[in-house]
Amino acid sequence: MRFRFDIEGLDCPHCALKLEKMIKDEFENAVINFASSSLIIDANDSLLEDDVLKIASDIAISFDSNVKISLKD
Repeated sequence: MRFRFDIEGLDCPHCALKLEKMIKDEFENAVINFASSSLIIDANDSLLEDDVLKIASDIAISFDSNVKISLKD
């Protein structure tokens, strides 16, 4: 299942790539678009959106406490 989130607090595209790799290690796939401040995660169908958000947010906070992931408006 594909989930779309907003992501804030990344300072540079290089940081976005590093965080993307960390998130990708936990899911089937993950892509951060630095320019549009968006995150797309492909995850196992058994995971709920809240579960995916929690896992991704925990990874982001461990990477940089200023990074925030939220549900796409």
